[in-house]
Amino acid sequence: MELPREANILAIVVSVGYAAIQAFYPNMSKFMQQNYGLSNSHAGMLSSIPYIVASVLVPIQGHLLSYFGQSYYEKFLAFAMSLILIAHLMFLALLEFV
Repeated sequence: MELPREANILAIVVSVGYAAIQAFYPNMSKFMQQNYGLSNSHAGMLSSIPYIVASVLVPIQGHLLSYFGQSYYEKFLAFAMSLILIAHLMFLALLEFV
């Protein structure tokens, strides 16, 4: 039995995207302390930025997805995954300049 296209896309997102996020965010504060010499509180404040941004953007994206309909689901998903990739690449680029 073949799964629908949406189920395959969701499996890819969960295994690649969500795993990348959940592996990095718990260690982000320690990463910033070790690589940039930040204090624990300053690194913690910077580490909270993705959660604050997500708390604002997730409801907005949900509203936009409801407004445009399910035909735009893959486009929204690709956009979100692109932003995650860009954020990770920016962290890798920062290591070269420090």
